[in-house]
Amino acid sequence: MNSPLPTTTLKKYSHAELEQALFYIEERMEMAVAKYLVLGQMAYQIYHHLLLEVDNITLGMTQTQYDGSKNMLRIVLPDVEFRPDGFRMIYKGIPIDVDI
Repeated sequence: MNSPLPTTTLKKYSHAELEQALFYIEERMEMAVAKYLVLGQMAYQIYHHLLLEVDNITLGMTQTQYDGSKNMLRIVLPDVEFRPDGFRMIYKGIPIDVDI
């Protein structure tokens, strides 16, 4: 007898929580002089003036931007986890991924 696999639902954060996280990351990226773009479903929601409702924030930046601002990012984002393809941080429980 096979039991069904448990279903997991990703947490969707409120519009206010996501907006606060975006303001935070914008401020930090500005301090590091790092340009970025909002990607994925959140970009679609912003472009179409919809309420933000996603389970994480995905940003993108070029390799040149990443290389030029990596040292400053270490200073302004002390809890950041660097990876070969970008970095990840958590702001008030909201995962923020920056892809290169």
